[in-house]
Amino acid sequence: MSIMGIGLGLIIYAPVIAYLYYLTTLAPNRVSNLNDVDALILSAEHELNIAKTSTYPVDNLRRAFNYAVKALAIREGGLPEVQDAVRIGHWTGQLVTSAVMRLSDKLLTVRELWLVLDQGSVTNINETIGKVKELLSSAQP
Repeated sequence: MSIMGIGLGLIIYAPVIAYLYYLTTLAPNRVSNLNDVDALILSAEHELNIAKTSTYPVDNLRRAFNYAVKALAIREGGLPEVQDAVRIGHWTGQLVTSAVMRLSDKLLTVRELWLVLDQGSVTNINETIGKVKELLSSAQP
């Protein structure tokens, strides 16, 4: 039986097929990208480059900082936040904040940048870009 050339079986099983496709191709790549420090560093550098010419660079600086925190969390031997992000499939704001608190014990710049960017009180864009770049350099091998 077909409805306008589409088999009824295809319509019924389409969600199942889509879910299986997700499980076999998209989900493993998504989880593996959560631990890709190089991709996080490249993303942060990209956001920093955009921040230089953006009319409202604070958003780009926040994203770059979040990428740097994620990369540092992975480099620090896999903080519990990294394991939680892999378990649920993505980083949440709460996980990033928790990683910031853990990392700020070792790197004072992390807490300083987090406070400045969270409040949106960036006074010198170039100085903030430099501090985020310092974090990125400590995340690189």
